[in-house]
Order: sequence, then structure tokens, then C-alpha cells
Amino acid sequence: MKKETVMAIVLGIVFGVGVALFLVLKTKKEEQLKVIPVTTSAQITPVVERTATIDQVLTVSQPEENTITDKKSITIKGKAANGSLLVMQSPVKILAVSLENNDYSEDFPLALGENVIQLTVYPKDTKITPQSKTLTVYYLPEK
Repeated sequence: MKKETVMAIVLGIVFGVGVALFLVLKTKKEEQLKVIPVTTSAQITPVVERTATIDQVLTVSQPEENTITDKKSITIKGKAANGSLLVMQSPVKILAVSLENNDYSEDFPLALGENVIQLTVYPKDTKITPQSKTLTVYYLPEK
């Protein structure tokens, strides 16, 4: 090998070792400076439970999942929390209803074939998480 090649290899190794040592020493200093705060029992705040008094915020009683119908629309019935906002979404229509009582009954249009309807209820009480259900209905007209 030429003298220049040997010199370049030696300088590369020396430079690499120098950078490695610098990084190792730098990270050791940072680890020593980390301060972990100590919490006493007086500083711990209790976790507020976010459970609803109602087990099911959204239920669908009609139609059943995977229902096959020959009508262009279907009535969706069920129960949801009083005062909540119910949103029904499908590729055909988006319907938002503010519920004044626990029961709901809404007529919903269907497209030919499979209809995936997403029902989402947003309770008035913000401590209750919004709940969703997916309903699949098939519209197959008689010939």
C-alpha cells in the first residue's frame, strides 16, 4: 500500500475513536444530571372514574344486524342517553338527531346492495365517551 493510504486509514481510526469517546463521555454526564422527582402520598391526585351510570349509552333494537329488505328505506330504532346527539352515517345519507328522550326511531334511506350504517352517540355528559355501533343492512328489491 501507498504511504498516503496507510496514513488515511490511521487518521480515520483515530478520528473515529475520538468521536466515540466524546459521545460516551457526553452521555454519561447527561445521565448523572437527570433528576427524578419524588412524589409523596399528599401529592398524588386521585383518579376520577369516568364510568357512566348507564351501562350502554347506545343500543339498537331494530333492525337486526345483516337484515335483508326489499324496501328503499328502513326504520332504525333503539335507545340512547337522554339529551345526546345521535349521528347516523352511510354513503347515502348523514343524519344528526338531538334526542329529547331515551328512545329514538328514524327512517333511513338505503342504497342498492350492502349498506353499512355507522351509528355514533355523543352524550351530553362529557365524562361519558362517545359510543359507536355499525349496522349492516342489505337492500335487494324483488324483481
